[in-house]
Amino acid sequence: PPFILETKWDGERFQVHYERGSASACEAHKFKYFSRNGFDYTSSFTEILSPRLVEQFVDEPPVTSFILDGEMMAWNKDSRSFTLKGGNVDVKTLNPDSRHCPLFVIFDIVYYNGKLLLNKPLNERAEYLRQVLSPEESTCQFSEQTLVQDKASVTDALNDTIDKLEEGLVVKAVDSVYQPGKRTTDWLKIKPEIGRASCRERV
Repeated sequence: PPFILETKWDGERFQVHYERGSASACEAHKFKYFSRNGFDYTSSFTEILSPRLVEQFVDEPPVTSFILDGEMMAWNKDSRSFTLKGGNVDVKTLNPDSRHCPLFVIFDIVYYNGKLLLNKPLNERAEYLRQVLSPEESTCQFSEQTLVQDKASVTDALNDTIDKLEEGLVVKAVDSVYQPGKRTTDWLKIKPEIGRASCRERV
């Protein structure tokens, strides 16, 4: 301890890459979307999400580039709530006329305005997120982070997660650096399992 606690989101892990083009370029805003396994799904989100993300950019300082890590969730525009993966909605195949739209839940940033942030501790990287985007209900939001000082608080948070029928928790070391492609003990998933003890996995 201390630990940072976050909700374990029931969506699809994605990285969003952005670079601002020059004034004369055909594309003023260049986005790329990559799955956890490195597959390029840019065509799935170029029209349906990229323009909405640009609208949420923070004005000062100007955003020129970033790489964000997070979870792509399906947002039900009618009920104004998430539809979990069990709802059989593929967030990668949505279209503008669908009752759902993709919402990117952001929990980390590894690159910002030409600066690599991999070796900065988690609590410092979190500060950069507020310099990139402003949350908007149907477009993007930050994964809420709660600082706790002991293991008992983790247990209490897990019990609360179970009561809310949520997916679980992610417990992160405050000073953890970002290690792409590696599973470490700095980030741990804690998932309630019906009829069994809680399952702890490295993220």
